[in-house]
Amino acid sequence: MVKDYAGTGPLAEMQALADELERQEEEERRQVDQAERERLALLDSSVREAWQAVDAVVNAAMLLGGYRKHNRGEWRRSRG
Repeated sequence: MVKDYAGTGPLAEMQALADELERQEEEERRQVDQAERERLALLDSSVREAWQAVDAVVNAAMLLGGYRKHNRGEWRRSRG
C-alpha cells in the first residue's frame, strides 16, 4: 500500500472521493466474486453427489447383468 499526498483544496477532495469510490467498487466486486464461488461450490457438490449415485446404479446393473470389473477398470462379461 502506498500513500500519495494530493495536497489540499477542491482537487484533493475530488481525488479522495474518487479513491473512496474505487475502493467501494472493488469491495463490491469481491463480494460478487465470493458469492459466485460459493454458488459454484454448491453446484459442484450437487453434481458430485449425483455422479456417485449414478455410478452406484450402473455398477449394480452391470453386476446383475453378469459383468465384473477387470483390474478395477473396464467391465468384462463373467465366464460361466
